[in-house]
Amino acid sequence: MRGAPGRCAGLRGEADGAHVGEAALLVILGTFLGWAVVASSGSATLAVFAAPPLQLVLFLVLGAVTGILAGIRPARRAARLNMISAIAT
Repeated sequence: MRGAPGRCAGLRGEADGAHVGEAALLVILGTFLGWAVVASSGSATLAVFAAPPLQLVLFLVLGAVTGILAGIRPARRAARLNMISAIAT
């Protein structure tokens, strides 16, 4: 199994695509649920759902950077593991 790194490359790409898709779906769902809570509250102070675009972009970038930095160490450690021995333990 040591000589077959190419076989795992496709799976890695599929997993990355699945995570990006899941993240995008959660962003859309969270935005919709936030809007729904504000719209259904009936309060005059929350009647308008306004989110400044610059602030949304800033939070998106900060969230992405935080996620990437948090995932670097575990990803590097997992990349060094022998998959068969990791599954066996």
